[in-house]
Amino acid sequence: TITVPSNNARLGNLVAGKVTVKPEIVPYLALYALPDPGTEVGDTGKSTFTGKQSINDNFYTGRFDQTLGVNDQFHATYLQTASDLVSPDATNFTKQAQKTQRKTASAEETHTFGSNLVNVARIGYNRSVVQSQIPAGVIDPRAADTSLGFVPGGTVGNFQVGSGVTTVTGGLGSIAETDYYYNSYQANEDVTLLRGKHTLKFGGAAEYIQLAIATQNAPGGTFVFGGLKAFETNVPTSFAASFQGPSPRVYLRQWVPGAYIQDDYRLRKNLTLNLGARYEVSTVPAEKYNHLSNLVNLTDTAPRVGGPLYDNSTFKGISPRLGFAWDPFSAGKTSVRGGAGVYDALPLTYQLLLLVVNSAPFFQSGSVAPPS
Repeated sequence: TITVPSNNARLGNLVAGKVTVKPEIVPYLALYALPDPGTEVGDTGKSTFTGKQSINDNFYTGRFDQTLGVNDQFHATYLQTASDLVSPDATNFTKQAQKTQRKTASAEETHTFGSNLVNVARIGYNRSVVQSQIPAGVIDPRAADTSLGFVPGGTVGNFQVGSGVTTVTGGLGSIAETDYYYNSYQANEDVTLLRGKHTLKFGGAAEYIQLAIATQNAPGGTFVFGGLKAFETNVPTSFAASFQGPSPRVYLRQWVPGAYIQDDYRLRKNLTLNLGARYEVSTVPAEKYNHLSNLVNLTDTAPRVGGPLYDNSTFKGISPRLGFAWDPFSAGKTSVRGGAGVYDALPLTYQLLLLVVNSAPFFQSGSVAPPS
């Protein structure tokens, strides 16, 4: 269900008074479906449509296990998913598709050195691809009509009427498509050592992240109006569009290494202390072609091109852990547990998506507004 102009409003008979609908607005006003009978209130009404949505989903997984010897075991897993979704846009004007893909592979080898020492080594790879708002066809033939376009060669763009009327998101190819490509390469190793009353666990990990982002940022342009009166008299509040079309694809790269140590110390027969610390850092994301920019000072007249995006403070922190397990009756039937720790939230590539994808001078857009 969407909100559309009422039948009276289409003729310029608004609640606030009569207006003359400008001829250049008539074809855009006609893009809205007529209101359903009995739904009109004031200048708007409701229109209901049944949208067809199709989903295709595939899932594959497998696991391999092998005993390599008395002291060695190996296993590997693989998972792959692919999903496609096609559905109408908000006004049943065009078809939009979303595609997601994921591939995950891992391998692990466990080696026992003796009764008190075990080493576990792992490697892994994860790839995720998300493509959203892909043009998948037209429902209304006018969605492919370039004579309605806001920018040369384009179809009708996004226009926001106001007054509660549903926004027309745009014609074929005029809706902002955004694609994400994510790769994560991981390696880690864990060692467990038993020594007297101590169970020592220590190890390290390293992750290399690749994230590519591509977006079009409303390639058909966007008109904003202050309500039905402004829309029908063609008095927009603003118009915005990008100058060069799609934004250049951004390729972010980042390392996330870390190490930890933990001691489960059996202080008494009925009391075990868990003591540990973790040190983990993340590098400042770099871009494959140095397509980064940053406004270092608010008074600067232009952004600084290239990295670093920010000062890295992650090297300064060690995260301690403290916990306990207590059997108050020493009968093996009751356990009271507790713990506390410091957990760092590292700045990672996904947090920078909106900061890097549409930054000057690699992306430029403009907007105009009537003089005040």
